[in-house]
This record gives sequence, C-alpha cells and structure tokens, in this order.
Amino acid sequence: MRLHAIFIRRLMVRLSIALPLVCALGVFATQPAQATGTLRVQQSDGTVQVYPDVVIRLISHKAMTITSADGKGVVKIDQAACSYAGQLRNCLLYHMEWIQSGQLHPINLVRGTIYVNLTAQRQGLPLSSTQLPPNGVLLSFTTKRGTTVSMTGTIDEVKK
Repeated sequence: MRLHAIFIRRLMVRLSIALPLVCALGVFATQPAQATGTLRVQQSDGTVQVYPDVVIRLISHKAMTITSADGKGVVKIDQAACSYAGQLRNCLLYHMEWIQSGQLHPINLVRGTIYVNLTAQRQGLPLSSTQLPPNGVLLSFTTKRGTTVSMTGTIDEVKK
C-alpha cells in the first residue's frame, strides 16, 4: 500500500508540471517559420470557421497564445498539467481565455490536449501515424457549449 501511495504521489508530481516548463524548454528550440498555424472551430450546430496563418507564441515562460492573422483575436492557454509522451510534451488543458476587442472571455473547457515537439526532429504522436515537425504544435479542445477547436502549426515566436 505504501508503494502504491508513493507511486501515485510521484505520478501526480509528474502530471502537475505546468505549461511554463513547456515554455521554458521552448527557448531552446530552433527558430520556427512565421505564421504557420491553422485553427479550425466547429460550432455545436456544425458550422465551421477556419483561421489560417495564426501566430503561435510562447510568452514569459508561462503561457501560449494563438493570435489570428489580423491580430484581432487571441486564445491564451495559461494553465495545464504536462508530461512527456515519448519525445513530445503532452499537456492536459484546464484554463484558457479568448481575448477579442480587448474583452476577456473565459473558455469553459470540457477537455483539451496539446502536444508540443520541442526537438529538432519530426516526432510521431503515440498510437498515431501523425507526426509533428520541429517546434510543432497540435491542439484540440471541446467547450461546454459543444464547440470543438483544433489547431496545427509551429511555434512562431518565444517571448521573454
């Protein structure tokens, strides 16, 4: 029983490593290309909007932002529980915000996952044929309203 408790405690410590560690590791990644992300939003009624050329930034080693090409909309991820899936950083999201016209809107998550490849080589997702390029990001989350959001791209900028 004691070994089980120690195992659970160690597992919780590993899983509670927050997104800032991903951001800190991102500083060591190679310089990425510009605005390579594509964000896809599917509403609960089936309508789909696609936002090409989104900019993906790691900021202050504490958050990741995804900014629309016109700069008017921003999704900010600032809390997540992270671990490694092979060479990929895998984070379960638990707090996000949407910023539009200076107004802050919390995103009520049901579930969300982000994979980040901070290596210099392509990396495969576990149990999938999908591969992430160097500095690649794969995001998927569902809101309480039934909206599903997915994004693929590479990190465009690391800000301190």
